Amino acid sequence: MDTDKRIILGIDIGTTSIKVCILDRKENTIIARQTKDTQANVPSELGCEGNKQNVPKILSALHACVSRLPSNSLRQVEAIGICGQMHGVMLWSCSDDSFPWEKADIESSRFDVVSDKVSSLYTWQDSRCDPEFLSSLPKPDSHLKACSGYGCSTLFWMSKNRPEKLTKFNCAGTVQDFAVSMLCNLKKPVMSVQNAASWGYFSLSSNEWNMDFICYLK
Repeated sequence: MDTDKRIILGIDIGTTSIKVCILDRKENTIIARQTKDTQANVPSELGCEGNKQNVPKILSALHACVSRLPSNSLRQVEAIGICGQMHGVMLWSCSDDSFPWEKADIESSRFDVVSDKVSSLYTWQDSRCDPEFLSSLPKPDSHLKACSGYGCSTLFWMSKNRPEKLTKFNCAGTVQDFAVSMLCNLKKPVMSVQNAASWGYFSLSSNEWNMDFICYLK
């Protein structure tokens, strides 16, 4: 094992595929890479207006990609960089003694998603928020206007039209936020500034959510 290497695992959870790579940052070279189509699209109850994806399928594709990377390099990973499709939103349920992921088996290092504790991923391509609904929302204090497919707009739409969906869950984030929560075993997600900004209703000047508009989720 070459202990002089500085190895980073890179993960990209895209709209149609997963891409992973192992980077030697000392030499600035890619040691290995893998990609896999997620084939995660699922029918929406709204027909062509909705765009949803199956989260367990996405995370299964991620595991398949990482498992194909050289094991000797994976053992040297000292940092993980993760990015993914922006704007979209998924929901999940998490508590002190119940997580939406579990070990595949007692001796495995793999975690599988518990399907009944997560929602679908409502992607950036979702168009359920029509112009009439968007015009009813308050103007965000953000560099982005409210658009269909943006996380906050989707949550506002659910609050008004499918409130029962929101009552089943207590966490929300992008699919990459969920992946990080699973990797770090977090009870609450931590969202990066760029992902937060992509949802709308987030001020880059103050690095804060527009909390005055939280009433739309009640």
